Formats: sequence, C-alpha cells, structure tokens
Amino acid sequence: AYGASTDIETTFSCEPVFNSKEAAEVSERAVQQIEGLTMVHHDADVGSDDFYLYTKEFGGMYAHLGTGNGRPDQYAQHHPKYHVDEEPLKYGAEYYVRFAKEYLGF
Repeated sequence: AYGASTDIETTFSCEPVFNSKEAAEVSERAVQQIEGLTMVHHDADVGSDDFYLYTKEFGGMYAHLGTGNGRPDQYAQHHPKYHVDEEPLKYGAEYYVRFAKEYLGF
C-alpha cells in the first residue's frame, strides 16, 4: 500500500531427523520390558533441530515421553503455564537405561 519493498535472505540450518531402523528396533525391545510404558508410533512431523547432525552421522532416534496425562488444563511445552507431571519421568529414566543396555548387549 505504501510502495515499500524488501529483500529477504534465508539460510538453511536444520535437516529433518530420521530415526534409524536399528535405533527403532532397540527402542521397541526396551519399551517391551517396562511395565506401564507403551510405544506409540506417529506419522512423520515437521519438527527438527541440530540433533539431525548426530542421527545423520551415527544413527539414532527421537523418542517422546508424554507428561500431560491428557488433562484439559495442560498447556503445551514452552508455554509459560506448562507444568510437567513428574510421574511419567520414572518411565523415561528406565527407558534410557534399558535402551542403553539393549544397544550395548547387556
């Protein structure tokens, strides 16, 4: 409306994270050992960060641990009113231990 123009320069900084087949299989075995934890498979999403550098080089995967319990007053992560339900964190800790043991063959 005012005849203004601009030049925009964008830079590419992050590629998508791809879960490796090996890590997904190890993860599945680890989850099966934990009573009360269930693996849920999701379709791909657009999330990405510099973690892709690790998975690109060494393999690996993203695993999300739900901490909201579906409460109607639950805010999303990064929201100033977000409050984590600490009960599920014990599953996350056990998952990481079992994943490491499975991966290392213990």
